[in-house]
Amino acid sequence: MFTKNRKKLIKSLHQKKYRDAHGLFIVEGEKMTRELISLNSIDLGATITDLYCISSLQESFPEAEIISSEDMTSITAFKTSPGILAVAEQPSLPN
Repeated sequence: MFTKNRKKLIKSLHQKKYRDAHGLFIVEGEKMTRELISLNSIDLGATITDLYCISSLQESFPEAEIISSEDMTSITAFKTSPGILAVAEQPSLPN
């Protein structure tokens, strides 16, 4: 569910210190999100916690939660919103 707290968390993940503190990262755009989903299916440790898209991409990403264009614009790092955004856990690297 896309709440104000979730929105605030996602916006904070644009800074490295918050990505490290929460153990999460953001992936934006159709191509990168598809790659993350395919990597997630072979279990490389980057588990997707949230997947958001605008209504025009609903057919391409049926598992994503639909949010408004305004909300997508407010959480993206790009000037022009890509329409899809995923939040995933950072994989733990072997020592």
